[in-house]
Parts: sequence; C-alpha cells; structure tokens
Amino acid sequence: MKRLFLLTVLLSFSCLTKAQNPGDLDLTFGNNGIVAVTAADNLNQARNFMVMPDGKIMVAGAVRVYNNNVMFLGRLNPDGSSDTSFGEGGAVIFYQEDYYAQYPDDIDMIGDKIIVAGYLFDPGTIPFLMCLN
Repeated sequence: MKRLFLLTVLLSFSCLTKAQNPGDLDLTFGNNGIVAVTAADNLNQARNFMVMPDGKIMVAGAVRVYNNNVMFLGRLNPDGSSDTSFGEGGAVIFYQEDYYAQYPDDIDMIGDKIIVAGYLFDPGTIPFLMCLN
C-alpha cells in the first residue's frame, strides 16, 4: 500500500478560487483544501511548487525509492486533482542509478518548457538543470 504524504497547499493566487475569509482553507481545492500527493512508497518531502500560466500546479519533491531519495515531479489541476496527462497518472519519478540522493530546488518555466534545478549526491554535491516538455 502506498503511503501518502500530505501536501498542505494554502494558495491565494488569483488563478485559484479564494476562500471566504483570508487564511481559511479553500474547501473547493483537493479534499477540503488539502491534497494528498502519492508518488511512490514514500513521498518524503515537497520542496517547491509553481503555478503554471494555465493554472495547473507543478510540485517538485523527493521520494524514497530503493533506499535512495530521488526526484519527483507532479502536476495538479487548478482544483487540486492529479493532472493525468502529465507523466504516469500525474507524476514523474526520476531515478539516476549512480546517485544516492537527488533533490529539486527550483522549478520554473521558459516558454512552454518546465525547467528544474537541483542537486545530486555522489557522495559530493553535483548541481543539475533539466528541461521537460
């Protein structure tokens, strides 16, 4: 059974529906304002997110796979549901066999491309930059 990591997203961007009172959960987002992101056996941490021009939300984090922390990217629809058109069921896991840990630090867009910056451990720290369609 997959374990869930609760990613509490309290967003008040104009592209998302706002709650009635500032600071209240937007009950129309996810499950009463909270999204449980499932990526692998264990999603350790969400490290960054980005709201895309179309209102979809990219989440970058690290998951535990084969005793290594590996990079996870997920995409949500503006209502908090998984965007199943991205990766496999809304998520992509990047596993680089030669590195025991991979962490995304920043996520952004250039045109229609998704850019992710982060670092790998081998056992030293190696920065990386990747581009996704």
